[in-house]
Amino acid sequence: MIDNKTVESIVKDLIADTDLFIVSIKITKNNCITVLIDSMKGVNLETCIILTKQFTQKLDRDIEDYELQFASAGIGQEFLVRKQFEKNIGNQVEVLDSEGKKYRGELKELFEDGFSIEFEEKEKLEGHKRKVLVTKVVNFKNEKIKYIKDIVCF
Repeated sequence: MIDNKTVESIVKDLIADTDLFIVSIKITKNNCITVLIDSMKGVNLETCIILTKQFTQKLDRDIEDYELQFASAGIGQEFLVRKQFEKNIGNQVEVLDSEGKKYRGELKELFEDGFSIEFEEKEKLEGHKRKVLVTKVVNFKNEKIKYIKDIVCF
């Protein structure tokens, strides 16, 4: 079976002089390898095809057969690495905290161990008959969330 370190080493060599970064590498028992990559500008299909061809030149299928898929970390998928957070500052995100509460807002800031989002919420304020739209900023620690992912707003 092909191990994760071998695949990671090859992929790191292939993307060394680019703005691409590894999001995840998964290898099944049947040697089905899936490599999720991303960049600050996004990843197109042509990039995935080129990386696939380069990878197959480095890891001989005659020695051990494998199935290979390079893919872009898509919209709506959970963030797995810090660079995904950095890429999405200023974008709309959805956060599910460890208590099961969902938040939707703009990713504002990154901290060493977390991040903050800004969103608007209607709130009953003293002296007002109706609820008023209030801007809130909430800080999250990475270990206190189940997921964070980007969302598309139309």
